[in-house]
Amino acid sequence: MDELDELRLQIDDIDKQMAILFERRMEIVKDIAKYKKENNYPIYDQSRETFVLIRNGSYIKDKDIRILYFDLLNKEFELSKKVQEEILHQN
Repeated sequence: MDELDELRLQIDDIDKQMAILFERRMEIVKDIAKYKKENNYPIYDQSRETFVLIRNGSYIKDKDIRILYFDLLNKEFELSKKVQEEILHQN
């Protein structure tokens, strides 16, 4: 196996871990949506999103990659809100 194949195996392993974590995250998002529905909370919370961006962005040491990570987080926020919308609008 050459170096490229080994690097791709590492990426495959990371992708698998990310898929598992993403599914876990979305399950928690569903629980959050149920809580918000029961307690009449809005889906969107700008202060929470800003806090998460700042805190999690600090974990990324490479400044060139940090902006890409913000894009990833913003996509997660978008998907999380979509899931919450679906749950909040169920009868």
